[in-house]
Amino acid sequence: MRGVPESAPLPRPMAALDRSAQVITVGSAGKLLWGGLRIGWVRAAPALVRRLAGERVYSDVGTPVLDQLIAAELMGEPLPDVRAHQLDRLRTTAHAFAAALPGHLPDWSFPAPPGGLALWISTGGLSGAALARAGEHAGIRIAAGNRFGSDGAFEHHIRIPLTVPAPAVPAAVERLAALAARAVTGGRLGAADESQPLAV
Repeated sequence: MRGVPESAPLPRPMAALDRSAQVITVGSAGKLLWGGLRIGWVRAAPALVRRLAGERVYSDVGTPVLDQLIAAELMGEPLPDVRAHQLDRLRTTAHAFAAALPGHLPDWSFPAPPGGLALWISTGGLSGAALARAGEHAGIRIAAGNRFGSDGAFEHHIRIPLTVPAPAVPAAVERLAALAARAVTGGRLGAADESQPLAV
């Protein structure tokens, strides 16, 4: 498993090349600022934005005011600084997983991500669904790979969000290793393991 690569400059967005307002751009504060901030936006021709806003009235009850205020406050910060902070945090956590996994789960691996908010981890043949079921007994939420495919695809993978702070990663990986050992035998975790729920 290699280290996590540094970010390369991104290509210009398609909308930057649009001269006739045909491109619709969708964004999310959850991706840019904070995963729990469920605020998104659409950038499009004014007429289309007005139409979408009018039709939205019939499909939801509106975006929470507090969330909008938080997003507005955070968007007021210099975005390059916010983005740099987020990238550093995500990269540090990914590096921590890359360092901790070989010592506890040597058969597990993940491709070094050039970006994104989660790791796509191969479990070395262990069923991700079995791991998720074992995790239910320990208060550990695991996103099994087969939830992201069909007909058994990605059965031997799990998806781990990079929301775990880097200092907590070694403990999280230790718990994953203990969970994996019990998932192999179909056993449940003991009371000592269940006393410290941790979502990974």
